[in-house]
Amino acid sequence: MGRKLQRGRNPILLYSALCLIFLSGGCALLPDKSDKIFRTYMNRGNYKQAYATLEQSHKQQEDKRMFGYILLFADPQSPYFSKEKAIFTSDRLLEKYPESAFAVYAEKIKRLVERIICSEMLNAELSEKLEESADMLKNQNEIREYMETHEELNKKLIAENKELYRKNRLLNKENNEIKRQLEMMKEVDLNADDNIIR
Repeated sequence: MGRKLQRGRNPILLYSALCLIFLSGGCALLPDKSDKIFRTYMNRGNYKQAYATLEQSHKQQEDKRMFGYILLFADPQSPYFSKEKAIFTSDRLLEKYPESAFAVYAEKIKRLVERIICSEMLNAELSEKLEESADMLKNQNEIREYMETHEELNKKLIAENKELYRKNRLLNKENNEIKRQLEMMKEVDLNADDNIIR
C-alpha cells in the first residue's frame, strides 16, 4: 500500500552535496602539502588517514580543521559518520568563526544533516504506521476467516434446526395419533363393558 520507503536516498544526497562542497573551492582546508594530502585521502575514501592528517595539523587555522572534521562527521560513508557531531561541530564553527569562509559551507552541511534526521524520524513514523496497518489487515483477515467459518457453522446449525423442527412436528403428529388411538381404545373398552352389562 503506497510507495516503498527509500531508506538510502537521503544519505546519498548528502554524500553528493558534500562532494560538491568539497570540490567547489571552499575546501582549501589546510595549506600546502597537508591540504593536498587531506583532499586526496577524502577523494579516495581513506577517511582514517584524512582524520590522522587533521589530527597532525595543530598549527593550522582552527576553523579549517573544524570544517575538515565536519566533512568527516557528515559523510555517510565515513567510519566517523555522526549526525550529532556534524551538527555540534558546525554550531561551534558558526559560533566561534561567523566570518569564516567555511561558515557558509558549515551551515549548508548542518541543514542537510538536519534534513536527514527529520527524514529518518518521518521514515520511522511511517514504518511504524505501516506495521500497524499490516497488523490491522492481518486482524481483519483473521476476523473475516472467523466470520466465514462462523457463517458456515451458522448455516449448519440452521439446517440442523430445521431438520429437528421437522422431526419434532412428525413426533408431535405421531404422538397426537397415539393419543387419538388411545382414546379410541378407551371407547372400545367402555363399549365392551356396556355390552357385557347389557
